[in-house]
Amino acid sequence: MLELKMFPHNASISTPQAIVLRACMEKMLKSYLLMHFLNERAATRFTALNPLHEKKLLEIWDVLSPDKPLSHRISLDWQQIGFQGQDPATDFRGMGVLALDDLYFLCKNRPKLARKLLITSQSDLSWFPFAVAGINITSYTLRMVRTRLLQNTFYHHGINEDTYHEVFCYIFEEFEKFWVNQKELPTVLQFNAIMKEYQIKVERELFQGKVLVLDPENPDLDKVEK
Repeated sequence: MLELKMFPHNASISTPQAIVLRACMEKMLKSYLLMHFLNERAATRFTALNPLHEKKLLEIWDVLSPDKPLSHRISLDWQQIGFQGQDPATDFRGMGVLALDDLYFLCKNRPKLARKLLITSQSDLSWFPFAVAGINITSYTLRMVRTRLLQNTFYHHGINEDTYHEVFCYIFEEFEKFWVNQKELPTVLQFNAIMKEYQIKVERELFQGKVLVLDPENPDLDKVEK
């Protein structure tokens, strides 16, 4: 490529121009590999036969409901944290284990935030299903990865799985703020419409070059990746 593009000094790989090109190509490759990994996780079906899947799911329950043991693995208890039925496996069908990974990361790495979001979702006046909302946000975050809307954020914070999960946490937290700051108390029937409005807001900001400010308590995320 250096020869084809007639880079200076006989296309030497040690020129500043060649070094910059190599760094750019490495970032592009890392972005592609991350997207490929996330797509694979989304395509991997959640199954109760996988001990790791089950372990993560039960730990999510323990973080969100530390004072109430799960009565049975298949039970209506799951509705208390925003799943639709008796078995969360049904809700995970759309986004596979990527949604499980996101909720697990949120609960294990940002437990205070996870509980805050759950409490907001359980409001008597304007509730929404916490877990289902999280799965919806997984779908949206992955879509932004696929359409390259998160490139500036990845370049700033690091092109890796942890940064992706932190983006998920950020999107979820900002959605909660958007939800509670509606002029009129929203209802669950308005969930899809309000989520769409929120997504338009986020995309507008990203199109303008905004870099998402992720977990302020994680100093590693403040370092621009070299």
